[in-house]
Amino acid sequence: MGIISGFDHICIVTDDIDRSVDFYTRLLGFTFGHRETVDVAGVEVAAVSLGAVTVEFVRFTDGRENVTGDGVVEMLGFATDDIFAAIDVLRGEGVEFVGEPVRVGEDDWFAVFRGPSGEKLELTQRQLTVND
Repeated sequence: MGIISGFDHICIVTDDIDRSVDFYTRLLGFTFGHRETVDVAGVEVAAVSLGAVTVEFVRFTDGRENVTGDGVVEMLGFATDDIFAAIDVLRGEGVEFVGEPVRVGEDDWFAVFRGPSGEKLELTQRQLTVND
C-alpha cells in the first residue's frame, strides 16, 4: 500500500468565491459545505461537494495574486447522461464552451467549458457496454 489512502479534495484558486460557489451549486448540482477565513494561511476558503468529490475554492487574502484560468487546475471532468441537454442548460446561462462537443469512439462524447475563474471543466457522456 502506498502513502496515499484516497482522494481528499481539488483546490481551485478564484478571485470571486461567491461566484464560484454559485456556479458549482446552482448549475452543476454540488452541495455547499463550508466557508471560512484562515488568517494564519492567508486564505479564504469555501468547499462544495458532489458525492465523494470535494472542491475547495481558495482566495488569497495575504497579498498573493489570485491567478486564475489555465494552469490553476488542468480540468475537472463531470459525468452526464445527456451531454446535449447539459450543454443547452449551460449555454443558456452564458457559459463559454471551448470548441464543440467531441465524439470519441461510437458513443462517447466530451465537451469542454469554462468555470467562473477560467478553469477548464469537461462534460463526459459514456456509453457503458455490458458483456454477457
